Amino acid sequence: MEYSVTLARDAGAGEGANAFTPGLKWVSGDIERDRWAIGVAATATLIDGRVDNSLVYVPISVAVEPASGLVVHANLGEREKRGGHIDALYGLGIDAAAASQWHVLAE
Repeated sequence: MEYSVTLARDAGAGEGANAFTPGLKWVSGDIERDRWAIGVAATATLIDGRVDNSLVYVPISVAVEPASGLVVHANLGEREKRGGHIDALYGLGIDAAAASQWHVLAE
C-alpha cells in the first residue's frame, strides 16, 4: 500500500488559499517477480476545506525487460471537478533503472 499527502499553496485557488491533497494507492503483483502489477488509486484535492477535484484510476505496470529494469506504466481512470464535470484520465510512463537505487521516470 502506498500513501501520499501533498500540502501546497495553489496560486490558481485564489489569494491565500491552501490546497491539501491526500491519496491512497493499492497495488497487487510484484513487478520484479511477476513482471506485472495492477492496482487502484484515489486522491482528492481540498482547497480551504472544500473538495475541488478528485481522481480515481487504475495503475498498470509491466516489466518489458526485467534484466535492465525497463518498466512501462499506464494509468486509466477519471477526474471529477467541483460542479460534477468528469474528465477521462490516462497516462503512460517509462521507468528505467539508472543505477541500483536510482530510476529515471518519463511520463
